[in-house]
Amino acid sequence: MKLLQAVQGLRWPLSLLLGAMVLALAAGYVRMRDEERIERLRDDIQEMQFLLQERMTKEHLGRRMQRPFEMLVRAGFLDPVSARPAWVQSLARALEDAHVLKAGFNMQSAMPIQDTQLESAGYRLTLQPVTVAMQLAHEGDLVAFLKRVLQRPVGVVKNRYCIVTSAMDTGKVFLEGPNLQARCRFDWYALEQVSGLGDGDMAVEDVDESGEPL
Repeated sequence: MKLLQAVQGLRWPLSLLLGAMVLALAAGYVRMRDEERIERLRDDIQEMQFLLQERMTKEHLGRRMQRPFEMLVRAGFLDPVSARPAWVQSLARALEDAHVLKAGFNMQSAMPIQDTQLESAGYRLTLQPVTVAMQLAHEGDLVAFLKRVLQRPVGVVKNRYCIVTSAMDTGKVFLEGPNLQARCRFDWYALEQVSGLGDGDMAVEDVDESGEPL
């Protein structure tokens, strides 16, 4: 009888213990599920961070490679193949506007300028020497020619030198005939795609202002 009463007295503590065990198991299960979700979330965040960093790196590299090209284009650098006819016409027009009596010019082969950063973006700078020989009535025509070439250039042009000599040894000055001879050297800078190597490296024969070979 006493044993039965003792067992009956333990029912309540046992039920509490069982309930506590169930709650503990449930809490552990929930905690485990939460940890799994947190771990998956952490993995997703890390993956997103990696993708974001990768994209930012690509965009940074793209901007870094594109920026020199855009700056050069804004500065006036042109593609040598497409711009060469306009450059030749610009020279001929400047000679005509300055009333140069006779002239001829020679465009040498384009020379590449090494620029690793620009070449990594798929472009390269070229320098093309251009020599202009002129016969002039007076020095004012030379000044007028230089102004027209340098103030309204097709692309980026730099005058390297001009050598002026007398056309005659007599010391006389002629109103209509040539009194001076001038030889000027210009450097024409251009920008071209690396994929088009060779297209802009042709030598141009000597031509006068009318476009006919000398």
